[in-house]
Amino acid sequence: CRLRQWRLIYDAAIAYGPPLALVSCLNLGYVAYDAYSSDSADWTNYAFPALCTVGVVPVTKLTMDDINATLIAEGGFDGGSNLLEAKKTEAKGLEEQEVRELVKRGPVWNWTGMMMSLVEIVMGLWIALK
Repeated sequence: CRLRQWRLIYDAAIAYGPPLALVSCLNLGYVAYDAYSSDSADWTNYAFPALCTVGVVPVTKLTMDDINATLIAEGGFDGGSNLLEAKKTEAKGLEEQEVRELVKRGPVWNWTGMMMSLVEIVMGLWIALK
């Protein structure tokens, strides 16, 4: 059951996360470029959150890819549109305790991505209220 939930969360994140990060990055990048071209010193206030937004994707890919591939393979899911199927990860027959350890490690890495998003949000609010 937990592995099925992991897969549903993974599929939702992979479907919506990168496109939303890209849109946010492009918007903030445009504002940063506009501020830069008008010789405003505030352009870095927009560029940094833009980088944080798009930076979530490679950080997640680097830190979570193996965990996601293993858990999805252990769950025995054959459908879905995920990028991990290219890895051809096969189920290793992990014990329940080993699966629990992987599931426990995931939130630690997800926290990193959430903090990057939080920095973006705080910076954006700070700039908006300035």
